[in-house]
Amino acid sequence: MLEADKESHHLLRIPMEELSLEELGQLKAATEELREKVCERVDELMKGGANHGEGPSFF
Repeated sequence: MLEADKESHHLLRIPMEELSLEELGQLKAATEELREKVCERVDELMKGGANHGEGPSFF
């Protein structure tokens, strides 16, 4: 899901040097939103959401 979010944002396909200040602001907001989603997902995983209560598994 997160990879799909990254791929779908059109501003990520433009070199940063070519973005306007407004576009940079939009990209920052999108990045912060994505960061929040990642943190929420990590919290879910740390609470055992993916491992049926066994804690995180990184392997």
